[in-house]
Amino acid sequence: MSLELQELYKIYKILLYYNDKYYSRGCELLNSKISFLAILLIFVFGNSISAGIIIDLYKQQRVDSLFDITSIGGSGSNEEIMNWVRLDDLRNNPQLFSAISDDSSGYRIAVFDTGLDHKTWSEIEDRYPGVNVRFFKHETNQNTEWTFFESFHGHDYTQFSLSGHYIKHGSAICSLIGSLLEGTNSELLVFQVASAGGVIDSNKVYDALLELDWLWGQGIKVKVVSMSIGGNIFNSNINQKINELSLAPYYMTFISASGNEYQDDINSEQQIYPAAYYNSYSVGGIIAQGDWSSYRMTLARGSTCASCFWRSDDSNPSPRESSPTVVAPGDSIEVFFDLDDDNDLDYFVGTGTSLATPIVAVVVFFIYKIQYYRYSSNTVLPSEIYYLFSQYSEGYYLMGDQTKEPGIGNDKYWYHQVGWGCVDFFDYCNWAYDYYAPPSGGGGGGGHLFR
Repeated sequence: MSLELQELYKIYKILLYYNDKYYSRGCELLNSKISFLAILLIFVFGNSISAGIIIDLYKQQRVDSLFDITSIGGSGSNEEIMNWVRLDDLRNNPQLFSAISDDSSGYRIAVFDTGLDHKTWSEIEDRYPGVNVRFFKHETNQNTEWTFFESFHGHDYTQFSLSGHYIKHGSAICSLIGSLLEGTNSELLVFQVASAGGVIDSNKVYDALLELDWLWGQGIKVKVVSMSIGGNIFNSNINQKINELSLAPYYMTFISASGNEYQDDINSEQQIYPAAYYNSYSVGGIIAQGDWSSYRMTLARGSTCASCFWRSDDSNPSPRESSPTVVAPGDSIEVFFDLDDDNDLDYFVGTGTSLATPIVAVVVFFIYKIQYYRYSSNTVLPSEIYYLFSQYSEGYYLMGDQTKEPGIGNDKYWYHQVGWGCVDFFDYCNWAYDYYAPPSGGGGGGGHLFR
C-alpha cells in the first residue's frame, strides 16, 4: 500500500470514530462527506498535516476529561519534555542511573486504569528495554467472588472523552510510563479497574487495593500507584485502604490526577477522587506556550502555566483537597495505543492531568529504588515524598512572573494552582541519593524526617 493510501486509511479510521460521536450531537456530516474531506485535504495540504486539520475541525477546544487528544502524533517520543523535567540529566549521571536501574529491591510500580491492549503491551516491552509489564483483570474466582487475576493477554476498553475523542486511556498512560522507565529494569503492574465503556468502577479500585495487599504477602512489593482516574464520589473503603497501605509495613505512595475542571466551572466544595483522599498526592498539569525547550515554570497567569487547567483569574482562590501537591507537564505529550484492535499502533498527542500524573509517579518510584540501592535497611516514608515535593520542586515567585532555573528549589510557598511547583527528576533523585546514604556514608545517615 502506498504511503498516501496508508495515511488516508489511518485518517479514515479516526474519522469514523469521531463521526459517530459528533453525529449523535446533531452533526449533519455523513461518513461519505467526511471521507471526501479527508481525500481533499490530503491532496491540498499533504499527508503530514491533513489529519490534524480534520481533527481540529471536529473537536471541541475545551478539555473536560482527565485526558484528551489534540492531534495525531509522530512516533510516541517525548524528548523535549523528558529534557524539560531533567530526566535526561538523571540518565546521564552514572551514579544516579546506576541506582535507578538496580533491580535488587524487587519494588514495583502499579497503575490503576482502563486496561492495556495487547499490541501496546508488546510494543512497550519491545521498544523500551528493561521494562516488564504484568496485567491484572477483575474476574470471579471459583467461589463466584470478584477479585483480580493475572492475565497474559492485554485488554483495554475503547472509550471517548467528553469532547468526543475515542481513546484507550489506560494503554496511552502505560505507553508514557514505559518510555519514562526505559533501561531501569523495572516492572509495571497494570490493574484494569474500569467496566465496559471505560467507566471507572469504585468496587474494582477497592479490590485492586486488596490485591496489592495480597501481592505484598507474596513478596511482590508495589511502592507507587499511579491513578489517572477521577470521580466526585467519596468511598470510605477506598480511603481507608489507601490510608492503611500508606503505613507500615507497606509505605506505598499514591499519585493521582487532580482533574481538569476550570476553576469557575465548579463549586468550592467539589472534590476529585482519588486525588482528594488524604494519603493521595494530587498532580496538576502545566501547559507550555510554544516550544518546551525554551519554557520555564512561571506563576499561573494567562495561558503560560496552568494547573488542573483552571482559569487563572483567581476569582475563587479557595483550594480543594484535590488541588495539586505538585505539577508536571500535561500538554503536547505523545502516546500510542491500538485504537481499533487491528494490531496496528496509532500515535496521538494528548493533554490533561492524566498525562502529568505518571510523570510524577515514575520519579517517586525512582526515589524508592535509590533508597534501597543506597541503604536497603532504610525505608521511604510517604511523608518524605511530600517533603521532597515541598523543598525540591522547581518553583516560582508569587509576585510577578519571574522564573527560577531548575536545581535551585522554590520559594517554599504552596499555591493552589501549582502546588509546590514542578517535578524535577534530577534534583529529586540527587536529594534521595544523599539523604538515604548508609550511616557511614556521610549523607542523610539513613534517618527519617518524620516518624
